[in-house]
Amino acid sequence: MFRKACIGLAGISFDSAFWGFKESQYKNRIVQLSEIAQKLGLKFIPITKTFQDYKGAIDAAKKLNDKADLVILDIATYPEGKAAGAFFDTINPPLMLWSRNETVHKSNIGHNSFCGANFLGGCLALRGQRFRKLYGQPNSKQFKARLQTAARLVNAAKMAAGAKIGLFGEGIVPKFYDIDIAAKDREKLEKRWKLSFVGVTTKQLLKTAKSYRDADIEKSAESFTNHFTQIKIPKDALRKQLRLFRAVKEISKRENFSSLAIRCWPELQGLYGTWPCPSISVLNEIGIPAACEGDPGGALDMLLASKMNKKPSTLMDIIDWDEKANTFSIWHCGPTASSWADKKGAKLICHNVDGRTPTDKPAMGLPGVVDMQFKPGKVSVFRTLGAIDDEFAIQGKIAAAPKRKICGSFGVVAEPSIYTDKVDVNFVRQEIFNRMLPHHYTATGGHIFS
Repeated sequence: MFRKACIGLAGISFDSAFWGFKESQYKNRIVQLSEIAQKLGLKFIPITKTFQDYKGAIDAAKKLNDKADLVILDIATYPEGKAAGAFFDTINPPLMLWSRNETVHKSNIGHNSFCGANFLGGCLALRGQRFRKLYGQPNSKQFKARLQTAARLVNAAKMAAGAKIGLFGEGIVPKFYDIDIAAKDREKLEKRWKLSFVGVTTKQLLKTAKSYRDADIEKSAESFTNHFTQIKIPKDALRKQLRLFRAVKEISKRENFSSLAIRCWPELQGLYGTWPCPSISVLNEIGIPAACEGDPGGALDMLLASKMNKKPSTLMDIIDWDEKANTFSIWHCGPTASSWADKKGAKLICHNVDGRTPTDKPAMGLPGVVDMQFKPGKVSVFRTLGAIDDEFAIQGKIAAAPKRKICGSFGVVAEPSIYTDKVDVNFVRQEIFNRMLPHHYTATGGHIFS
């Protein structure tokens, strides 16, 4: 059932220092946000008066904790620090800081809203607390796009409330620390939306995979292989994929998993002799969101994507940049659903970058990966941060790609935009570095945030 997200609003002010502030200005913004929330299909609950002291901050936060799913803090003036700290200590839902320019009094420091947001953002950063930023008037295009993106992600989390995410294997793959979800954020996800992570060991997975009769495996071969236009792996490798796919599907049904993250190396290579990419690809195609490399954040975002979009999502790296064409490339070994493929289709092949030969050429490795180039169309690429406290989101179009020399699932993203603003890929790259983002992103067809 679709559940509307509720946007909460509180305002912080300090009128003893900023002569131009009047409560009527905040009340006008309540009216404006109420109208926007209605247009976006959201519930809206405002605190009707700004707070300026410790007690007022706690009272406002407690009222919003009971009903709001996403909280906007209107920085009406440069704030009083203790009041802000009390609000941050008490508030539970994801937080957005909202500031504006200084045109009200035709002076540079009528309310000092932006400097106040700068101050509070720095305080939150020192606390290690993630948050979103809003700037400008409520009727501006970017303001509405920024709010809508956050609201849709929170809406998706509400729709996924109570979901279990299955983690197959012994955590994330070795050394990929950046893709993990911190323990405090897992606790927040459990508290806010009852989203939990449940482990399944590699030993459990392989025991189930090896338990099936050969005759039963053969019966399921056609429905599995129909997803691929060409199959260039040995028959014994294909049977291993069939067993793995059936085992993941069976365990997921038994445990009631809504999305998955599978640790695809190194244990499966050493113990089972295969990559699981084809199995992950088909899982995604049949509507079971599955991330690779044991990525719990990727599994979470793919679950959110499934609530916003009926099309299969996929986990991607951003690997390459073409500044002249203003494009960037997204790729992974081959976990992508076959419906992403262009007219050449999806091929099931051995991994051709699995190490290197003595002559420094890509080495043909274990089976199998799903090799394809993505078909043209709209695409959204995103990663949530913390406990869905913030996000990095790009929308664009899959464009024709130059001849590629890497196997796997591959696409070129053109016409990138962030919150409706067309952007240069140099800006996108700098944002990634400045924000220290994880190197995995969820991609899904269409523009899901606008």
